[in-house]
Amino acid sequence: MVWQTINVALLSVLELALIWLRGPYQKDGFYLAMLLTAASPLAFMIAFVSRRIFGGSLSDPNGIPPVRLKLFGAGLSIDLNFAAVLAALLSLAAILIIYR
Repeated sequence: MVWQTINVALLSVLELALIWLRGPYQKDGFYLAMLLTAASPLAFMIAFVSRRIFGGSLSDPNGIPPVRLKLFGAGLSIDLNFAAVLAALLSLAAILIIYR
């Protein structure tokens, strides 16, 4: 877990440097920063979609438990990791639309 935190911190510094970069490659730096930022959530979504192929699951006894809701009499279980990653991807999409 420590290596993941250090990895995210280093990528964040690189992404900020790319965003703050001035000059003829400013726009390219922004798009590269967006791509680097989206790599981890997109990898999560690929694993989420293909988890049945490798026998994966969203539940981990030591992880964050899913939220259980009742909507219209039906039970619904929402994985919080999925919700956070989906929110991140939607935020990145909104930033990209605003930047264009």
